[in-house]
Amino acid sequence: MKIRRDFVTNSSSSSFVISRDKVKDWQTVLILDHIDSAKVLFPSMVYQDSHDYGDAWHIELTDNEIKGYTIMDNFDLYTFLEKIGINSCDVETSDIY
Repeated sequence: MKIRRDFVTNSSSSSFVISRDKVKDWQTVLILDHIDSAKVLFPSMVYQDSHDYGDAWHIELTDNEIKGYTIMDNFDLYTFLEKIGINSCDVETSDIY
């Protein structure tokens, strides 16, 4: 059995779920606008330009969770979540190969 602790960088599909009670309001705003936020807050962070490649992360807010999924890893969201103070233990991840 494989246990994932982070995103697979060469995966064709990844997803995550974070309980909303583990995320501050300002962190939620940054997650929703993760590419532009990273450009301002972490300019040295490696990411592809959203205007050239599109953002492959689809972020959805529910009353209880922040959910995200991608079919390509264009943006290193896992590193971004760590940089804005999200505890990796609070992020449930899965990969589909």
